[in-house]
Amino acid sequence: MNFSRFIGYLNPSSPSIVAIGQFAASGLALLSAPIVARAIGPEGRGETAAVLAVTYMWPLIAGLGLPLEVRRVAAESGEAHVLRTARLWMAFSFAPSLGVAAVLTFTLFDSFSTPERLAAALAISVTPFAISWMCDQSVLISRIQYGRVAIVQVLQPLVYVTLISLGWLFGIIGVSYVLISNAFAVVVTCSVSALLVRVSLRGPRLPLGQTLRSSLPFAGNSVADATTNRLDQLLALPIMGGQAAGLYAVAATAGALAMPLGHALAASAFNAVARTPATQRDSVIVVRTREALAVSLVASVMVIAIIPLGVPALFGSQFETAVGPAIVCTVGGVAAIAGYVNTLSLAGAGKGRVLMGAQVLRLITAISLLIWLGSVIGALGAAIASATGTWVLLLALASRTRGGLHIFAIRPSDLVGAMRRLRS
Repeated sequence: MNFSRFIGYLNPSSPSIVAIGQFAASGLALLSAPIVARAIGPEGRGETAAVLAVTYMWPLIAGLGLPLEVRRVAAESGEAHVLRTARLWMAFSFAPSLGVAAVLTFTLFDSFSTPERLAAALAISVTPFAISWMCDQSVLISRIQYGRVAIVQVLQPLVYVTLISLGWLFGIIGVSYVLISNAFAVVVTCSVSALLVRVSLRGPRLPLGQTLRSSLPFAGNSVADATTNRLDQLLALPIMGGQAAGLYAVAATAGALAMPLGHALAASAFNAVARTPATQRDSVIVVRTREALAVSLVASVMVIAIIPLGVPALFGSQFETAVGPAIVCTVGGVAAIAGYVNTLSLAGAGKGRVLMGAQVLRLITAISLLIWLGSVIGALGAAIASATGTWVLLLALASRTRGGLHIFAIRPSDLVGAMRRLRS
């Protein structure tokens, strides 16, 4: 059986496969997190969380909104031309990535050992490969090839957890090893996603300037989304110290357990909104967001129920004080799932500037509270800041959609509708 035929069997059109892929990815992350936490302790966990926050944020910043623009163009008129243009920009982004790595290595990460600083620089320098696989994933979503989307979702954490497990078996896990493992996983994911999409490097491209101008409205949202989701873990290191930053990183991991549901619902919502006439889009956005809020409430209650025993059992007694912050993060996760679906729906409607404004408001709220509460009550303060910012985002997005506040008028049929979409 050749590679293409094998992949064909893993190409269902149901968005439920996206949820399965996200749950698998989250499960792998949860599997590796306790190993890493127990091996390097709260302080080391705080240091790796700070670097990995940069590797999460920088591709979204340097990508200038291209993954969403690629998805929009691919859904409307085909993907080959725009994907080649996106890959050209990915190649250009290596130079600024090296610059960011150099600056951070000698500023925020100057307390690291020399091997740790080198590993941090490597992890940040290879992040343009993440821009490439995110654009590939956008093409796969536009093709409704959710099986292949799931492969891309799972691959990076699978490679990462494999390397972490090997490091644990051989007793070589440290901050440097964790960061190098993450960098290697990014490169492997980029290589495989290119095989899944199979768009050649040669051929006609869209003009780079024109494509970037179209993607810039999405860039503001991507930058704000990236910084709001992970900037707190980067700033937590200087504000709270490594110990509290490590506790908050564990809490954020636990609080995001239900997020795969948001990714699955958002994948189908984006295409549905993009293909709906403009006059009817607001009503579709409201329904999809309300369904997401219904399912997130149920899922988050289940997560909160297992946190008090689950966190100490998985991460060890030294992380027992992360239970309270984890519960607060999960409360924020209710809005995060609905907000993610609303965000992707508005992106499908081409409302990038609305998204940017809402994300900036969220960012200002979350970071202001982090600076104030994080320095006073540590990890719990960081969790409160994150959760508050997430709810502010959802309210801001709802207020900018006609009938948007109806998303909070949840009915039992909304939960049924969400489950039906996950199964369809």
